[in-house]
Amino acid sequence: MEKITYDQQRNLDQNKLQRLADCSYISAGENILITGSTGVGKSYIATALGYQACIESYRVMYYNANKLFAKLLNTEHYKMEEVASEGVITSFFQIGDVKIELLQATKESSAIHSFVEKKGEGVHHIAFAVDDVNTELARLKSEGFDAIHQEAKDGADGKVIAFLHPKSTNRVLTEICSDKNVTE
Repeated sequence: MEKITYDQQRNLDQNKLQRLADCSYISAGENILITGSTGVGKSYIATALGYQACIESYRVMYYNANKLFAKLLNTEHYKMEEVASEGVITSFFQIGDVKIELLQATKESSAIHSFVEKKGEGVHHIAFAVDDVNTELARLKSEGFDAIHQEAKDGADGKVIAFLHPKSTNRVLTEICSDKNVTE
């Protein structure tokens, strides 16, 4: 813990980390989630806290999200991809016809970074495959749904995407997507 640097750029709360170092959250049965953009040192901090817990005679298990979901789903992710325009790295898992996409912000201006800062880690949105995003988007708008995107835009995994605003979908951010070659 003593080797962690607390410079302004990292925006770390030294008092909070020192309180975590006493491991009282463990005896209270609490978990901690360490969030932030790529490169801020989340893995280093998690390792330092784990090491401190071992010194205090606790057993430690550390997972990053990819390893956690690989163990949970009993399969490895099939693809990782950076979507620079959205400021994210994606990781895809597939179980039958269902795909799970994990997102990690690569910059603080990313919508994903803002979401995690505001609401914590968790489900960000659901996505539905459609035959053609632009055709489906027009249909949904005619049904009264509010669209965030007015036409398809490039997404990850060879898809084009568009989002519906959560205020029109019972507070659930909803994505529609189709293969890129269909909607061009």
